[in-house]
Amino acid sequence: MFTQSKPSRFCLWLSSILLLSGTPASALEVGDPAPAFSHPEADGGTISLADQAGKVVLLNFWASWCGPCKEEIPEIETDIQQVYGPNSFTAISLNKFDDLETIGLYKHVLLGLDISYPFGHDEFGATSAAYEASSVLPYNYLIDHQGIVQYKEFGFSKAEIIAKIEELLEMSVQNTSWGTMKAAAGSR
Repeated sequence: MFTQSKPSRFCLWLSSILLLSGTPASALEVGDPAPAFSHPEADGGTISLADQAGKVVLLNFWASWCGPCKEEIPEIETDIQQVYGPNSFTAISLNKFDDLETIGLYKHVLLGLDISYPFGHDEFGATSAAYEASSVLPYNYLIDHQGIVQYKEFGFSKAEIIAKIEELLEMSVQNTSWGTMKAAAGSR
């Protein structure tokens, strides 16, 4: 008769849980269409991905209890949003953990500066789940001007994100009639 010790039963149990909670077959990958969303915004109104059509979007998932999140948001504002926004680029921060009033306080007071880009409240967590940012934070996505996920990362690699934004903005310009004319004039 085979008997298991408590440690081996625990390891078996833990392995089963990890196996069953692994990445689903429908995991959001680079190249996939970005899941649509619409949420209340801290300043009133709503913020939706559809409202950003034609723009490159940095979608940032955060929470007030996440130290790295609170460090990266001011950098997103000063080093990214103020440099590349608001016409062809915008950042959007979504939070499912805090209430809308708390999110507004972070947007305008508690992070040390007044953030210009939208802060949304993912009140039911559906968007966080669709973007696989339910429990691991911070999580960042770059979505191109056509609504396709072009980058995703756990954490915040500012230099990498900026390089990708610049690449996506250049692609966005090249896909306009002005960009096509500019490219044609440059090849003469």
